Amino acid sequence: MNRILVIFLLCALGAAQIAPPQPAAPSPAVNLNDSDNARKARAVLDQTIQALGGQPYLAYENKEETGRYYPLYHGRTQSTGIPYNYYIQYPDKDRFEVIRLKDIHVIPGQIDIGGVKSKKPDLVLIHNGDKGYETTFKGTAAQDREDLENYPVKIGYSWRDPKDKQKNVEEEVYDNYKLVQGIWTPHSITRYFNGETSQQRFVNTATYNLKLPDSMFEAAVTYDPKAPPKKR
Repeated sequence: MNRILVIFLLCALGAAQIAPPQPAAPSPAVNLNDSDNARKARAVLDQTIQALGGQPYLAYENKEETGRYYPLYHGRTQSTGIPYNYYIQYPDKDRFEVIRLKDIHVIPGQIDIGGVKSKKPDLVLIHNGDKGYETTFKGTAAQDREDLENYPVKIGYSWRDPKDKQKNVEEEVYDNYKLVQGIWTPHSITRYFNGETSQQRFVNTATYNLKLPDSMFEAAVTYDPKAPPKKR
């Protein structure tokens, strides 16, 4: 009886030894979001958001800004400051108004000014998604395609000029933060083009979460600035 039991055990042991190996369990996937670097990055991001206002900063939908705008050339300006209104509707709409001046036209990085006063906005720039419009006393024109493509310029954004193939860099620096509706808001914005100061904006007032009508960000083209003038 014992011998039979021993033989049975030996057979069972032999069967176990010659059984095909079972596939190894897969190693757990590496979660890069749970790494030390990811945790440190999230901590810095959270601190930055809290410093800017926390939830009010994350949740605001639009912004109105008024102030004075200074176009610069080689870091200098001959302007005493151009009054402006600026409206932003996230994620992809904005409206920039220059007021009380006539004979003006936007040039990349600056505004050409005639200096005649009026009572209403004499320049309105509208961006709505992938469309852009420029309204002056002449009427409303579609924004130049090259200027429109350069519009979504961000801090440290670089792009290659399609004409001379040279690389250009535009940067913005934000300063003079003040608390507005629980959000730390820059009241001094300086833009640089290839290392030179190209324009400055000094904010007088800023307001968040307004009821802005959609019509503020819409326009209808009424003329083509590249078309030859009509003969009289």
